[in-house]
Amino acid sequence: IKLSIFPWLGVQVGPMQLSNARGFGNMPFASINETDIHVRFMPLLHGKIRIGNIKLDGASIDLERNAAGHTNWQGILDHLGKSPAAGAKPENKSGNNLLENLRVDGLQLSDSSLRWNDAQKHQQYTVSNLDLDMGAFAPAKPVRMTVGFDFSGSNPQLTGHTDFKGTLIADLVRKIYTADDAKLHATASGDAIPGGKVDATLVWKHIVANLQSNTVAVNQLDASAYGATLHVDLQGKNVIRDPAFTGKFAVDRFSPRQVLTATGHGNLVQTRDSTAFGNASLGFDFVASTHAATLQNLQLKLDD
Repeated sequence: IKLSIFPWLGVQVGPMQLSNARGFGNMPFASINETDIHVRFMPLLHGKIRIGNIKLDGASIDLERNAAGHTNWQGILDHLGKSPAAGAKPENKSGNNLLENLRVDGLQLSDSSLRWNDAQKHQQYTVSNLDLDMGAFAPAKPVRMTVGFDFSGSNPQLTGHTDFKGTLIADLVRKIYTADDAKLHATASGDAIPGGKVDATLVWKHIVANLQSNTVAVNQLDASAYGATLHVDLQGKNVIRDPAFTGKFAVDRFSPRQVLTATGHGNLVQTRDSTAFGNASLGFDFVASTHAATLQNLQLKLDD
């Protein structure tokens, strides 16, 4: 353990681990190889929190459910959920002020992992080689983020890799969350994937969720996989309790024959005419809720 006092209050800690709950084996519930966190001393005297680059290396979390349905984190939840002692005075809620005065220079998470083992369903899923790089963070200010990780699973079998990059804005006080100019790319293979493998890309210009007004908006979202590309723009209201959406949906010209073959359903396009289902496109406006859906300005072309 290395400590610093001025001008930064800091701590640099080597390997640490938290033992698993009783009955869940010898693998630690959580572990980390190195932690490096520093906070500027002088701003604290004025009620402001200025955190430097947070570095976490080799973080690992093991989540499990045994055959009886018990999880290895329930004890932690029980401890956190205990009510305060009788006669204790309620704490002064100054969370909003704390968030407004919080600044972080950056966050780097490297070579980390997350494992989920379900003994009831005989399933295991793992996120490994997780690397995250986040720029300077302040409430309601843009922050760049890049994330990459491998993933694997069993029952059904699955392996792959995912990368994400984009610009995020989190207004924690007003509860408005935005993701702009983002790209998500994933490759995967295995029994869980239609056709056995996929290379998919999701990009969008602007997505915003306002938890106070209970609304969401998606602008210029494009998704590509199996040789087809679709475009979506939508607005939603009452999204938590009674969602309703309006928007536009379109699929660029593509080959249904190639898509069905790539997804393992080539038998559906075994026709006498080998050129049938060679190209198609689709577009419409929509209004949808939990009670009804309406399509307008429908345009469908097949083998034109």
